[in-house]
Amino acid sequence: MYSKTLTLFLLLLSSSQACSATFAQQYRRYKYQTAGAGGDYRLTFKQAKGHFEEGDGQTLKADRIIRLLNKENKAKKLELQQEKTIRQVLIDAAFLLLITILLVYLNFRNKQKANLLLDKKNRQLDILNEQLMAGNRTKAKLLGIISHDLRSPVSQLFTFMRLQQNRPGLLTEACKNQYHQELLLSSANLLATMDDLLLWSKSQMDHFTLYNEDVDISHLLTELTRLLQAEAKDKNIILEIEKPDYQFVNSDYNLLFTILRNLLQNAVKHAFPETVILIRANVNALQQPYISIINRGEMIPEERIQKLINEVDINSKSSGYGLLIVKDLSAMIGAEFNICSTLEGTTTQVVFS
Repeated sequence: MYSKTLTLFLLLLSSSQACSATFAQQYRRYKYQTAGAGGDYRLTFKQAKGHFEEGDGQTLKADRIIRLLNKENKAKKLELQQEKTIRQVLIDAAFLLLITILLVYLNFRNKQKANLLLDKKNRQLDILNEQLMAGNRTKAKLLGIISHDLRSPVSQLFTFMRLQQNRPGLLTEACKNQYHQELLLSSANLLATMDDLLLWSKSQMDHFTLYNEDVDISHLLTELTRLLQAEAKDKNIILEIEKPDYQFVNSDYNLLFTILRNLLQNAVKHAFPETVILIRANVNALQQPYISIINRGEMIPEERIQKLINEVDINSKSSGYGLLIVKDLSAMIGAEFNICSTLEGTTTQVVFS
């Protein structure tokens, strides 16, 4: 646009210059003619007027060109203004689009955070539900233990006392002494079972903490065999403690004693009469200390062992809950509980990590 305006301006300028040059040329010619004729060298009024009218025509022509240029300039300015307006609108639209995308992204992030928080809350609720279900299972175990393990000794005591009340002369002194010994043994087992239940119920609480200490293995095994010596003597079973490979193990004494007492009770209960039960404290190939109890009895099938450990097969003829207590307490002290049964006997083992 500016080059075209410059061209028109140069054209106007050249026209003005040509008009001036023509006027000067005519003036000189008439001056020479008049001077040669001996007259006045000035132009006549009529000739001067003609030249001025010719100049006015050129001026009008220049004015028309200027007006045309002004119109074109206005049109160009309007076009530039429109382009500027369109550019500004596009910039504003792009800015609004950017803000919209940013808002959509922020909204997506907020929803994502809300979903993550909701998932976290749902997981926490799932954990609480699992804990509640575990608590319900614990109650069911506890009721099963109480109804089965405590019924037998209490029933024996009740039967003996009722017999003494209704028919006091029926039993001889020897029979009475024998029943007294059996009731004393049953009462001791009942007390031990109640201690197990109390300790196990405490271990199921949320804020239960272990009291780990260096446990003297020799002292522990001696106390264990002393407690069950009378029960083993009734079946002429010998409880033999082999020399330990280590002297101390870091664990909770009460839990460890409860575990081993349950295992030894089961070993005495299922061992053949007049056999030997071996109690060993050795170190395996991985340098892990362990305590094992080996008895001679009927072979337990592997499927039956898995059912007993995993709470699948609990019936009214056997106290399967003892192994469940052993399994739970072993996990609490960080030990691994294993059972292996062959034709030569059954071995229960507690391996310390």
